[in-house]
Amino acid sequence: MKLDEIKELYEKIGYEKGIKRAEHNPEAEYEIYKKVKYIIETENMSEDEARNFIKKHNTKDDIREYYRQLKESGGEIKEPVIEKMSEEPVIEKEKEEKIEELGESLEKGKVRINGVVSIEEFQKSEIYKALIPSPKADYYKRKEYWDIMEKFYKVRQSLFLWGEAGVGKTMLVEQFAAEKGVAYLEISLDVGFSPKEVFGGWMLRDGKTIWKEGLFVILTQVPSVILLDEITATDPAMMFQFHQLLASKKLFVREAFGTGKEYKVHPDCWIVFAGNPPTAKYVGTTKLNWAFLSRLYAVEVLPPSKDEFEKILNLDKKIFGKLYDYYEKFREGIKTNNLRTSFSLREMKKIKILLDSGMDLETAINYAFINVVESQDIEAAKFFRGILELK
Repeated sequence: MKLDEIKELYEKIGYEKGIKRAEHNPEAEYEIYKKVKYIIETENMSEDEARNFIKKHNTKDDIREYYRQLKESGGEIKEPVIEKMSEEPVIEKEKEEKIEELGESLEKGKVRINGVVSIEEFQKSEIYKALIPSPKADYYKRKEYWDIMEKFYKVRQSLFLWGEAGVGKTMLVEQFAAEKGVAYLEISLDVGFSPKEVFGGWMLRDGKTIWKEGLFVILTQVPSVILLDEITATDPAMMFQFHQLLASKKLFVREAFGTGKEYKVHPDCWIVFAGNPPTAKYVGTTKLNWAFLSRLYAVEVLPPSKDEFEKILNLDKKIFGKLYDYYEKFREGIKTNNLRTSFSLREMKKIKILLDSGMDLETAINYAFINVVESQDIEAAKFFRGILELK
C-alpha cells in the first residue's frame, strides 16, 4: 500500500527519480514521501507548482532541508534559505524537449534529427550545445587527477575512476568535458538503470511503431565525454552490454530495428566509468566481472589533502583549521566504529555553503551532516554530536 501511495503522488508531479527509489525500497522512500506531501499541502501547491518544486529540489537532501526549514518556520517559508546542493546537471525544459526530437536512426557519418544531418552540423545545433556543461569558476583542479585525465583523453582509452563517495569523481569528469567544450552525458547504472533509456526502444509515432536510439547511443557517434557512474551498483549481467564497446570500440544493440544494429564509436568519444568500492559500507555494490574490468584502466581517486581542501574551500584560516580537525576526527570515528557513512569533500562543500551564509561552524556541521546521518542511524548521529559536544 505504501508503494501505491507514493506512486500516486509522484506520478502526478512527475517525480520519476522518487518512483524508482520507491520501487527499490518503498519503506525508506515513504519517509521522503511524507515530507514531500507535507510541503505540498502546507504550501497549497498546484500540480504545476509541485512539479517546479521537484525540478528545483530533486535530491533527498534538498527535500529534507526544505522540510526542516518549513517545520521550524511554522509553515510560512516560501523560498528555501539554502540553495540547491545537488551537483547533478540540469537541462532546461525546452532543451530537454529538443533532445526528445532526436530521431530514430543513425547513419554512417550522420545523425538523424528531424532529417539526416552531418556530425559537424549536429555539433553546431542547439541540442548539442545544451549538452556541453558550463565551467565552474570556483572549481579547483586537482593536478594529479587532471593530468591523468588529459593523458587518457588524448588516446581515448576508457578509465575507471573508483573511490569512496563524495571525493569528486563525477565533478572531475563533468568539468573536464566543460574545458574540452564537448557534449557530456552522465548515466547512473544503479538500481534505477533502464537499458531502454540508454540504448533505445520502440515508440509509437504517427500510428507507426519505430525504433529510437537512446541519447547514449547517439552521443557515441559524435565527439563527447560520457560518464557511466555507479558501475559497482548495477546488475553484473547488464555490464555485458559494454564488453564489446571496450574491446573493439563498437556497440551492438540487439533490439535495434528488430534485427539488431552495430554502431562504431566516434574516435573523439571518450567513455569513463566510476564507482564506489564493493564493500559492506556501500550497500548494493558488487565486484565487477574480471573479463570486463581487465579491459579498463583504473585510478583510485583519494580524498583531497589538507592543502587541497584549504584551496578548494577558501575559508578563513582559523575556521578552516577547526573544520579540518573535525574532518579528521569524524573520518577516524567512521573507520574505527565501522560506520556505514562517509564524511568527504561533498560534506565539506555543503558546510561551506552554510558558513558563507553566516551560520556558525558547529551548527553548519549539524545541518549538513549529522542530521542527515540521524535520518538513517540515530546512534551514529549521537557519536558525531559527541565530538561536536552538541546537546
